[in-house]
Amino acid sequence: MKLACVLVHDHTPGLLLRAVEGLREELEAVAGGHFDLIVVDNGSDASAQEQLRSLPARVLAAPGNLGYAGGLDYGLRRCPDAE
Repeated sequence: MKLACVLVHDHTPGLLLRAVEGLREELEAVAGGHFDLIVVDNGSDASAQEQLRSLPARVLAAPGNLGYAGGLDYGLRRCPDAE
């Protein structure tokens, strides 16, 4: 079994970087290498998109701002082991 964690991002790349780093540490401790960390980008500008590409996570560009719940749904539907 694999653990999936989805974060929805909206115009705060600096905060997201810190969140991803901390979350990866916790996921490594809890799940070893058996996890997917997914960031759903809800419409960042070009500068923020560049920062997001450097994250140690799978970044998905949403087709516009889907809101928080829509972003979660978008990310969960794209988890490799989703049913």
